[in-house]
Amino acid sequence: MKLKLFSILTICILGLALSSASSQDLSIPEWIKNNAGWWANDQIDDETFVKGIEFLVQKEVIFIPNLPESTNENVESIPEWIKNNAGWWANDQIDDETFVKGIEYLVKVGIIVIGQIDNSESVLFYSTMEEDGIKIVYTEKMVKVGDNEVVIIENELENKTGDKIKFVLTKLNEHVVMVDENGEKYLLINALVKNELGDVISVHLHVYESQSARQIIYIEYDDDGIFRKLIEPKHSWKEEGILSITKFKILLKDDLSEVYEKIGVYDKKNKPLVIIPTFTASAYSEPGFYTFYRGECDTELHGMLFRNDACLTVNILSKNNLGHSSSNNAVQVLELLDYESITDMELHTNPSILNDYDKIIVLHNEYVSKIMFDAITSHDNVIFLYPNALYAEVEVDMINNTITLLRGHNYPDLTIRNGFDWENENTHPYEYDTECENWEFYPTGGNPDGYMLNCFPENKILEDQLLLKTLKDL
Repeated sequence: MKLKLFSILTICILGLALSSASSQDLSIPEWIKNNAGWWANDQIDDETFVKGIEFLVQKEVIFIPNLPESTNENVESIPEWIKNNAGWWANDQIDDETFVKGIEYLVKVGIIVIGQIDNSESVLFYSTMEEDGIKIVYTEKMVKVGDNEVVIIENELENKTGDKIKFVLTKLNEHVVMVDENGEKYLLINALVKNELGDVISVHLHVYESQSARQIIYIEYDDDGIFRKLIEPKHSWKEEGILSITKFKILLKDDLSEVYEKIGVYDKKNKPLVIIPTFTASAYSEPGFYTFYRGECDTELHGMLFRNDACLTVNILSKNNLGHSSSNNAVQVLELLDYESITDMELHTNPSILNDYDKIIVLHNEYVSKIMFDAITSHDNVIFLYPNALYAEVEVDMINNTITLLRGHNYPDLTIRNGFDWENENTHPYEYDTECENWEFYPTGGNPDGYMLNCFPENKILEDQLLLKTLKDL
């Protein structure tokens, strides 16, 4: 794992004398070449490059003796030759001195400004990276509050549309969990943060450090739930001012082994089988089925609007790409509790596997093939843990690893709801009850035999022991 862009380590705080040269020699850490190469290849913009170099020179991480003073020369943009130099320098085609001449020129014309450093703040770490189209800026700085000094961590995310969210935390302490053979570290930082209600709560930051740059891998909140919930920053966002978490990584807690024995199936010889809804995860990908449903696959030709069905064929995602709509929480929880599982594709290619299990658990398997539908509905004991299962029929192309919508969800006709005309499906009104305050398993009434849950338990399953104990005992 490599962090991109500018990673800055404050010399005075951490005691790393990066610029202690007492002569006129240049001092440029080797890792900065990576940053220059990213800029030359347009992986970072001019503004980010300038701000990073400006700070590096200011802090003497890049040491350039006898910097020129700025002139009144009017230059509004960075000349192309400087960018070319950065690329050549990154590839060892020119030496340090030639690259530094470009920096000196930017200082001379006022694009880079070396000003007075504010002594009220000292930046400990500053690094930026881009992941899945989201720009992430990590800053860790020492701030004076009265007579005291505290370390503030800011983690800002900006998506492709320019929307931003920033986490601001007060650091308490940190310790190194692991150091690999390359000297890269995995850290655990304990910090405080205000939640949406304004309460100060404790969190743990799982942080990766490489070449003096830091990236928050997970944010873990302390709570009384029955599982640890680790959040990737990129899966956190605000909608209408409310923090929304779209995906968790779920782990067991060390002190709840007795609870897990009660709700898990560790003691069962014939364990229940969970069907992982990878087809549904694929259908919800963009562009995908829901792009089509929103009318965003339509194309205009010669002034006429034609409906484009291209979005109705999508690549099949792996089980690592599940989200809220494809039962990500339930898949993780049930696997931690020792349930066995197979993916949609595994069931499609081997439907008779269900005969080996006494109990089948269907999640939000909204999109399934006819082979899967027949196998599930002919079993003697099926638990539908999510409403809206078996709702639409897809065709599976195993050679190209794709699924295509055939029937259901108002397609190909608006009057078609369930693609299999399955009378026992329970989409409405239960699909939109995500609170599950009054959850209940009720008999399916046959075709297949078993039970259905009357709500969408994606969040409830993380906290309700009774629900998981009931699921075990059905």
